[in-house]
Order: sequence, then structure tokens, then C-alpha cells
Amino acid sequence: VTQSSVWTVFDPDGRLLGRVETPPGLRVLQIGADFMVGHRNDELDVEHIQVWGLDRN
Repeated sequence: VTQSSVWTVFDPDGRLLGRVETPPGLRVLQIGADFMVGHRNDELDVEHIQVWGLDRN
């Protein structure tokens, strides 16, 4: 069983920016002040680039 990952994101000064849940097999490409961009291949080896907003709660 493959599970998603929950990332906790901090700024360079150590302040919490937020959290984001991503699918398994994600390769993180970029993290910004309110987003995360990632790359993954699905079960048919099709590439996907996705953007998630950070949950600030």
C-alpha cells in the first residue's frame, strides 16, 4: 500500500509557512511562500507536474 506524504514547510528563518499533503513518488521541484511544485510519474509512466497550496492552519 502506497501512502501520501505530509510536508511541513518552513522559511529560511525557521518560521512555519504551512503544510501540504502530496501523492506518493513525488519529486519536489520548488517550494515558495505559499505553494509547492512537484513532479511524478503515474502507473502508466505519464509525467505530471502539479502545484499545491500550503495549508496555513
